[in-house]
Amino acid sequence: MKPKTFWRTFSLWVLIFILAACNQASVDQPTSPPESPTVELTHTPAPTPVPSMIFLDGSESTEIATTLQAWAADQGWMLERRGAQEWEGWSETPGLEAVVEIATGLTGDELTAAAPGVPVVTVDHASAIPGDNFSTVGLPNMRHDQAGFLAGALCGLASQSWVVTAVSNGGEFDNVYYAAFEHGLKYTCPRCWSELLAAWQVTTEALQSRPVDVVFVIPSSGELPSWPAILSTQTWIVHVGEAPQGVPAERIAGSVITDPIPILLAALDGLRAGESGTAWSYAIENGSLLWGTLNADAVSPGRVRILEDVWQALASGELDVGVDPQTGVER
Repeated sequence: MKPKTFWRTFSLWVLIFILAACNQASVDQPTSPPESPTVELTHTPAPTPVPSMIFLDGSESTEIATTLQAWAADQGWMLERRGAQEWEGWSETPGLEAVVEIATGLTGDELTAAAPGVPVVTVDHASAIPGDNFSTVGLPNMRHDQAGFLAGALCGLASQSWVVTAVSNGGEFDNVYYAAFEHGLKYTCPRCWSELLAAWQVTTEALQSRPVDVVFVIPSSGELPSWPAILSTQTWIVHVGEAPQGVPAERIAGSVITDPIPILLAALDGLRAGESGTAWSYAIENGSLLWGTLNADAVSPGRVRILEDVWQALASGELDVGVDPQTGVER
């Protein structure tokens, strides 16, 4: 082999050897595993229930619903209004803070047992008894003596003949109504004369012969059989509560009405403040026993102001009805 050829061959083998060694080093060199992406675990808290109040409404009272809507909004609550047949399941409402019930037919026990610990207020519930977290508003609790006094004061200012009659249908509180009625009548009309007639005694002849020009119909639960005789005359009519059905508005001199809203809100505030359940009565001093519509043809604006002053004097305590609120006995 020629020297030049030898060195070329030798150089080629050296180059092959070097390349092989580099390749082996590259193969033997450990490789780092690819980096895995970092996953951060986060905890998403469960949503906080929105505080709410349920209005179980069997009366379809728009005024009460509107008032409760505004009151709930002031507390930062939502108001859910349900009908009389939609009460089941309300105790499972998340964030339930209070319940108001009116005219659903539910008993007090059903209302309090459905959601223990939740404040409940019921309106005009005849048989419910207050208890822990449970208050009643309105009927059967009412200052019948105050209502009777106001009715008498109105009759005294509406009468021109100074002769008025109160009609009884055998109600439980007739004695209280009439005793207070006489005091109110004499307060605004010292010369007026009155008598109490049972419903069956009221006839057209009896009213015209006296001569009666204003009739106070004492509230009762039953239908009054005297309406045909009363309506056959030209007498003014004074009543307490809702207007009698079938009686023309132009025959009504005025009325004394109840408004549950002031004491309903007071009852809710009391239960929220941790007070025990209370029976809230319709009364002048808490703003729930008021004058209704007063007929301008029966009482002039000047006499309306007198009636407003009578109400204010009773509310402030300056004027006393003069009879026992429970028995009607003069005091």
